[in-house]
Amino acid sequence: MILRAFKEDDAQIIAAWIRSEEELYKWSADRFNKYPLSGDDINENYAPQLETGRFYPMTAVDDTGEVSGHFIIRYPREDDDSSVRFGFIIVNPDIRGKGYGKEMLRLGIEYVKKNLGATRIDLGVFDNNESARHCYEAVGFTEYARRKCELPIGIWSCSDLEIFIKKTKEECLPEKFLVLDHTYLAEMADLYKSAFFGEPWNDDWSDREQLMEYVREKSGGLHALNYGLIIDRKLVAISLGQITHWWEGTNYVLDELCVSPDCQGTGIGTRFMELIEADLKTRDVKGIFLQTDSDKPAYRFYQKNGFKDLSRHVSLFKGI
Repeated sequence: MILRAFKEDDAQIIAAWIRSEEELYKWSADRFNKYPLSGDDINENYAPQLETGRFYPMTAVDDTGEVSGHFIIRYPREDDDSSVRFGFIIVNPDIRGKGYGKEMLRLGIEYVKKNLGATRIDLGVFDNNESARHCYEAVGFTEYARRKCELPIGIWSCSDLEIFIKKTKEECLPEKFLVLDHTYLAEMADLYKSAFFGEPWNDDWSDREQLMEYVREKSGGLHALNYGLIIDRKLVAISLGQITHWWEGTNYVLDELCVSPDCQGTGIGTRFMELIEADLKTRDVKGIFLQTDSDKPAYRFYQKNGFKDLSRHVSLFKGI
């Protein structure tokens, strides 16, 4: 199977795969609201979106050139090139259940990685489309949100799934390590949100103002010291903390550390920590103090990098 750009002649073939009104809505939600669907309907829907330059309809063909699948890639937000959305995913009914859907999606993920540069892909699937959901999860998509969709044929439950595109270690080689100042505030906030948005944290930072205030507080103290790692002109790792002068020596209190999801698991986090420690030594800092959840992967990351539990130390909280 290979991917190629969608052609107008593909539309009638795709339309013929939709054999019922229910299949139409599973495939396109409320984007068409017309059954039966024709090839002209698909082409008319795609035409204005193609003009934006941010919409990519793709066709999967087999070794003989026969059309076997289709989906579209689009940028949901005009001001964000880091995330794309898959939609209108469909495979020829005659070959379903044989792995072609998964193969097409893997090709689509690779296409995004090589040609679009986005680091996140999401898509939606209705609860009554279990086979499609199984296919998406099989290639690595995981749920991050649920919602209700009001359609002409009823109210259906829908899940939004996402996958982050991992870069190889070579692709994530550090380019620039630096101390961050307030001019990086928005970039720090964006990275922080993306790092803690999905599993296992599931932090809801949809309130942009609250997010900005939090990052401003953590990065703007009297003795704040914030580090960053830039790769391909993009901020991919941050450490927000402050210098504290304790009687036993000067320490660095690390409030927040995160790595872009597409560079996690590549060794960049460990490399970033090494660079931080090297810089702190030049400042005569004797140690690093931090807190994290013991049931999260971050705990094992810090242990691997030499951090030890403080057996007598506890965290306390009181709601008021």
